[in-house]
Amino acid sequence: MPITLTVPEGLLSQQAQAQAFAGLTDAVLDAAGLTGNDFMTANIIGTINVLPQEHVLAAGEPIAAAFVELKLPEIALVSAEAKQAFFEKAADVIEQAAEAQAEAEALAA
Repeated sequence: MPITLTVPEGLLSQQAQAQAFAGLTDAVLDAAGLTGNDFMTANIIGTINVLPQEHVLAAGEPIAAAFVELKLPEIALVSAEAKQAFFEKAADVIEQAAEAQAEAEALAA
């Protein structure tokens, strides 16, 4: 069950990217009712794509945004509730990672 996380350069540090990916993995497992299932945990794979800032766009303009793409079998997250639960958790994960990045930058300044 691949996850793709795409972010522009500078949005998340490498550490924040890894934390976000781990959080997205947990979000998929939780929304699917598979938390603690070692077999399924090992089968959630994916990539983190870091693109130049000018290559992440909304309405044709560069934007500081993260995109999460899932490729799931039809039996995963079939209910509207499960999908909603994943989206809410995924948004929280990315938001927390971005906040941690901003805090780290503020401390370094």
